[in-house]
Amino acid sequence: MATRRLTRCVSLAVTAMLVAVALPAAPSAAQPAGPPSSGAERIASAQERLTELNRLVDIAVEDYAEGKIILDRATRDAEQSADRVARAAKRLARLRRESGELAAAAYRSGGGVQSFSVILSSEPELFLGRAGTLEQVSRTRLEQLQALRAATLDLERERLASERAVAAARAMSLRLARTKADIEESVAEQEQLVARLKADEAARIRAARLAEERRQARIRAAKLAEERRIRAAEAAEERRQARIRAERIEQLATARRAAALAEDRRAARRAEARRAEARRAEARRAERQAAARRAAQRAEARRRASRQHRSTSDRTRTASRSSGRRADIAVMWARRQLGKPYVWAADGPNTFDCSGLTQYVWAKAGVSLPHSSRMQFHSGRRVSRSELRPGDLVFYGSPIHHVGIYIGGGMYINAPQTGDVVKISSIYRKEWTGAVRL
Repeated sequence: MATRRLTRCVSLAVTAMLVAVALPAAPSAAQPAGPPSSGAERIASAQERLTELNRLVDIAVEDYAEGKIILDRATRDAEQSADRVARAAKRLARLRRESGELAAAAYRSGGGVQSFSVILSSEPELFLGRAGTLEQVSRTRLEQLQALRAATLDLERERLASERAVAAARAMSLRLARTKADIEESVAEQEQLVARLKADEAARIRAARLAEERRQARIRAAKLAEERRIRAAEAAEERRQARIRAERIEQLATARRAAALAEDRRAARRAEARRAEARRAEARRAERQAAARRAAQRAEARRRASRQHRSTSDRTRTASRSSGRRADIAVMWARRQLGKPYVWAADGPNTFDCSGLTQYVWAKAGVSLPHSSRMQFHSGRRVSRSELRPGDLVFYGSPIHHVGIYIGGGMYINAPQTGDVVKISSIYRKEWTGAVRL
C-alpha cells in the first residue's frame, strides 16, 4: 500500500510539472507585426520582450530545480523500495524453505506424492477443497502457504512501482532541461536584437545632433550681426542721453540749492525721529534677550527629553537585536555575496541563482531551506509588506519564480538573472507575491 501511494504522488507531481512547462512555449526573438513608429519605441518594445523572456527563463529554472528535487526524492524512494524488495525476497526464501519442510513432513506422515503436490500448488482453494487428503496439515501451515503467495505478489508490485516512479521523474527532468535551453536561446537572440536597435538609434541621434549643431552655428552668426547693429544704435542713443543729462544737472543744481534749507529743517526732524527709534530698538533688544533665554530653557528641556528617549530606544534596539540575531547573520552573509555572478541552479559559494542565494545565507544562520523559491515560500510565517524586517524573504511572480532577502529601507539583496550579479534592489517592483519570516 505504501508503494502505491508513492507511485500516485510521483505521477501527480510529474504531471503538474509537465503542464507548467507546456504553458510557456519556447518564445521567438522575432518582433511583433506593425513596428513602432520611432527608434526609441522599437528599443522599448524589444527591451520589454527581453524582460519577458528573462521572466520565462526564471520560471524554467525554478521548474528545473523543482523537477530535480522531485527526481532526487523519487530516486531515494526507489532505493527504499529496493530495500523493501530485498526484505520481501528474504521472506519469500524463508517461506519456501518452511513450505518444503511442511511438504516433507506431509510425505513422512503418509500423505504421499499427491499430498506433496497439493501443498506446493499456487491455488490455496485446491488445498481447501481437498481437506480429506490434508487432514494432517494444521491451520498454521495453511496461513504460511497464504503468506507465501502474498509475499510473491508484494515483491512484483514493489519492483514495478519503483521503476515507474524513477522513469517518470527522469523523463520530466529531461523535458524541463530542454525547455530551459530553448528559452535561453531566445533570450540570446533578443539581446542581439536590442543591441542592434540601440546601435542604429545611437547613429541616428549622432546625425541629428550634427545637423542641429550646424543650424545653431548659422543662428549664432545671424545673432552676432544683429548685436553689432544694436550696439551701434545704443552708442548713438547714449550720446544723446549724455547731452540731456548735462542739461538736467544744471537744472538740478539750482533746485538743490533751493532745497538745501528745507533739508536742514527735515534733518532736525529726522534726528529726533532717530532718537525715538533708538529708544524703541533698545526696548525690542531687551525683549529679544528675554525670548532667547526662554528659548534656551525650552531647548534644554527638549535635550533632556531626547536623552531619555534615546535611552529607551537603545534598550528597545538591544532587545530586538537579541531576538533577531539569526536574521542579522543571514543579512550579513547576503551582503558579503554582493557582486558575485548569477548562474542558474547555483547555490554558492562563488555563483548563485535567486533561491540558491537565500538558501546559502540562511544556512550560515543555522536554518535549512530547499533550493526552490516556491518551496521556500512555504518555509515560514507570512508577513505583509508593511511588517517587513531585515532577514525576511520576499517573493515575486505568478507562479513564483524569484526570491530575495530584505535588508531594510525598502531594499533587498537578490541574484536577478543571467548576465547579472548579486545586488541590492528595491522591493517595489512588479509581480509582488508576498513575504515570509523564518
